[in-house]
Amino acid sequence: MKPLPEIRLLPTRPALDARPLAKRVGLIILATDHTSEPDFHRMVASERIGVYVARIPYK
Repeated sequence: MKPLPEIRLLPTRPALDARPLAKRVGLIILATDHTSEPDFHRMVASERIGVYVARIPYK
């Protein structure tokens, strides 16, 4: 069995987007999926709605 990776807390807080957005959409998509992110941007992104994407590896 493979050992689990070490998880650590960062000593500093991450820099966040300073824009106040009324709504946010977060997606978790496969790294090989090249259509979902642009599609969601076209459908919902605006000055009031932000689209954020995290990609995960596809093995």
